[in-house]
Parts: sequence; C-alpha cells; structure tokens
Amino acid sequence: MKNIGIIDLGSNSTRLLIVRLLDHNGFKVIHELKEAVRLGKDMGADGCLNAARKEVAMKTLQYFISVCETYNTHEIIAVATAAVRAATDKEAFLEEAKIKTGLDIRVLSGEEEAFYDYFGIVNSISFTEGLIIDIGGASTEIIYVQDRAFKECISLPFGAITLTEKFGLTDDIKEENLAALRTYLIEQYDALPWLSQIKDVVLIGVGGTLRNIGKIDRKLKEYSLDRTHHYKMDTQAVEEITCMVGSMSLKQRRKLKGLSKTRADIFVAACEAVKVLTQYCRIKKLIVSGNGVKEGLLYEYIQGEKLLVRDVLEFSTDNLMQQYQVDKERTDQIWRRAKYLLDFSKSTYDKVEDATKILRTAVMLHRIGVQVSCYDFHKHSFYMMLHADLNGLSHREILMVAYTILYHPKEEFENLFYGYKDLLGEQDISMTQKLGVILKMAINNVVF
Repeated sequence: MKNIGIIDLGSNSTRLLIVRLLDHNGFKVIHELKEAVRLGKDMGADGCLNAARKEVAMKTLQYFISVCETYNTHEIIAVATAAVRAATDKEAFLEEAKIKTGLDIRVLSGEEEAFYDYFGIVNSISFTEGLIIDIGGASTEIIYVQDRAFKECISLPFGAITLTEKFGLTDDIKEENLAALRTYLIEQYDALPWLSQIKDVVLIGVGGTLRNIGKIDRKLKEYSLDRTHHYKMDTQAVEEITCMVGSMSLKQRRKLKGLSKTRADIFVAACEAVKVLTQYCRIKKLIVSGNGVKEGLLYEYIQGEKLLVRDVLEFSTDNLMQQYQVDKERTDQIWRRAKYLLDFSKSTYDKVEDATKILRTAVMLHRIGVQVSCYDFHKHSFYMMLHADLNGLSHREILMVAYTILYHPKEEFENLFYGYKDLLGEQDISMTQKLGVILKMAINNVVF
C-alpha cells in the first residue's frame, strides 16, 4: 500500500486529495482539503496573474505539501486549470512554484480538463447518456456523454469569477446586467452546433457552484440524507434558486443556508450559466456530482490507459470490502444462498432487478460495522452505509441497502424509517423488510 496526493490548482479553489492505494485497483480517501485562493481573480490588463493571489497560491501549495508529508505520500500529482492556462506569465509562475514547492505542475488544456471531469464522473455515477457541466472560476467545461463514451466537449472561456466581473454581478444586481449575461450565454451556446442537437438528457453538474445549488435545494426541502454525490433535483428548482439569489444582496446571500460564504459573491452569474443551459437543451433533471478533475486523475492512475470501470456499483462495492477487510469468500457463500432465496420468492417483487441489486450490495457490505464493534455490528453497518463512498446507487437505494442490513426480527423495524420518509415510500419499506429477512436467513444458512 502507498499514499498519493492529488492537487488541483483551480481558478477559484485549490484542492488536495490524499488517497491510500489498495490491492486490485482499490483506494481509500484519507484526507481532503480546500482553500479559496481565487487565482483567476484580479488578473492584470496584460494577462498576468495578480501578485498577491500568486503569493496565496504558493503558500497554499506549501501547506498542502506539508500535509502530504504528514501522511507519508509517495507521489504528488499536481495540475492547474484555466487561470494558469490563460496567464501570460504562466511559465514564470510554474518555475516559481517548482522552486518554492518542488512541484512539477501540469497545466491541463481545456479538453484535458473536460476529460478528467468526465472520467471522475462516469466511473462514479451509473448513467449512459447525458451532459456534464463544470463551472470553474475562469472556464466552463461542457461534455456530452453517449453510451458512457466521451463524445463531445468544449472548454468555454468564462467561469464564475470572470462572468461576475464582466457583468457586474457581485452585490445588488440590476436586471439589465442579468439580461446582458443571458444574451451572452446564449450566444456562447449557439456557437456549438452539437449542443443544439442535444435535448432532454440528464445534466450532471460538478464544481462548487453545482454543489452549492444542490445543498441549497436540500436545505429548502429539508432533505433527510446528508449526501452531495448523486443528489438528484428538478431543473425547475435550479430556476427558482437562481431567481431567488439574483434578487438578494450579497449580505443576504451570505446568510443563505446551503451557500458557502466564500462563494456568495460569484454565485449568481454561475447559477445563470447553469439555468440558461438547462433551458437551452430543455433539460428536466440535474444530478450533482461530488467527483470531478481530482477523481478523474485518480481513476486514470489506478485504472491506467484511460479504461472505464466495467460496473460502477460492483467496483465501488469491492472497494469498500477491501477498505473494511470483508471476507469475500464468506460473503460470496452468503450471496449464493441469498440469491437462491430471492429467486424462490421473486414473484413477490415488482422490480426483481432492483431487489437483486439492493440485496447483493447488502450481503457484500453487511459486516463493515465489525470494524467498529462486533456487538450489534448491523447497527454500525447501517450508519456507515449512509456515509460511505458507495457509488452506483441512488440515495433511495443506498437507504434501502442500509435498512436491509439493519433489519432485525426483534426490533420495531418500521418505526426506524420515520426520519427518511421523504425518500422511502411504503413499497420501498415493504421490499426492504423482505430483503432483510432473506439476508438474515442466508447468513444463518436457512435454505429450503
């Protein structure tokens, strides 16, 4: 096993991911940091990076390296995106970074940045077709995915910081400024012939703007599960949130639940870019991704040759089994018994494929709670399932897996669902209870 660090020097935020590499392409995220450096802000008329912001970037990189040393990282992968890419003093900045930090920072092209967004998402969300949008500080990447393949992409020369500065959208916002922004965005989208042909697909959003949109929506809806990755929402809600924040002052935005105070001043322009795209392509559904460039670099490192993971859920399940040292041979035996019982009773399930997916995941991960304690381990497994990095399932399905594991015939099972009734319906609860019975029978080797 070894640890690696991945640094993404963005135009707004600089991020660090520290990962422990396991056998069979497995990994465990052991630390993560973010600093709002704003490297793409206040660039000079000559295109040079702002001196004060360069200094903040250098100190941030030095701090990140010290953290990597604390975790005994064997290798650090460092990339920079739009702000450095566009800077006229790019080479001087990279040389200074090399001298002060020892890092060889790779500057990603727009297409490379788009690819790593795609690679981080397609390996952690199960979907076959859709648009991906990543609004950074100084660029916006849009990617079209078909049959899980990277089909089209563009890196547009605007982002949350640059749009805010260009259209004067920091504090009290004028409607004419918003109108000018919308006209500009439509012109940018009109210039992409392939984009106009894409209608009514899912939009997957990555980056701070999209995460904050999702978090605001969760707060407004009092959403019961505290998870960002794979959060689904209607684009009507995106329009409502965009309208709401556009009518607020900066002071009011900084008090809005779900919106980061450090992003409040550049949030409105970025929201408009998302909203206009959803209207342009008549998109009805948005999925928020917690994964992007950093994770794309990680998957490239562990997969090699830019190979996709074959099955997102299976890969993620196997990865968690490695992390929590689950006995695969024993769980395979339990799964064979559970599958037999499920097949025997499949006429009682409306969606056998969904039941199979949920039961198999529950079988494979039901003992992860033993890492906390062998006593009442199913209760620990339940809590861990709600917070584990399990990909390939919706939030509803993750809850169903967790409750399948939690089921115990001596407990008031249905009362346990009270806090998650916004995500689980009566049929979901019924199915989970049946699958919980099958899991317990398979564990106890009850086959008839």
